[in-house]
Amino acid sequence: MGVFVRRTAAVAFGLTLACFQSLLFAAKGDSEISKEAAKLNQRGIDLLHKKEYEQAIASFREALRIQPEYWDALDNLGKALEAVGKDAEAIVELDKAIAIAPETAAAYADKGMALFQEGKYEEAAALYRQAIERQGLCRGPKWVGCFASSPW
Repeated sequence: MGVFVRRTAAVAFGLTLACFQSLLFAAKGDSEISKEAAKLNQRGIDLLHKKEYEQAIASFREALRIQPEYWDALDNLGKALEAVGKDAEAIVELDKAIAIAPETAAAYADKGMALFQEGKYEEAAALYRQAIERQGLCRGPKWVGCFASSPW
């Protein structure tokens, strides 16, 4: 793989993190999430921020036991699994999140991160681009240089 592709993927990785870390992503059906599942998902997020990954994973799994189609909990579970080096398992969970809520950007970006960690730069770059296109963020003159001439 060429240096340009690796650098482009690294730039996309950084931009994706900057764009998505502080945003909430809404998807169809989010208003139908049970309060208990939402509480467990939030607990998992709090644990993720504290780097208590195994406890976060358990919390996300419990939320999914209550509500298996909870895309945000699947996405967060994928992030937690990726944080402990279980990239292949993370990708499975992120694929489920994408299947449930294909219009959201978060799971595409997070799957891109997992693929990036596995050294699959071209696949990661394609997913970052899909995430950015779905969210409609990070556009304008500031970002054009990164994406206008990219091969992906």
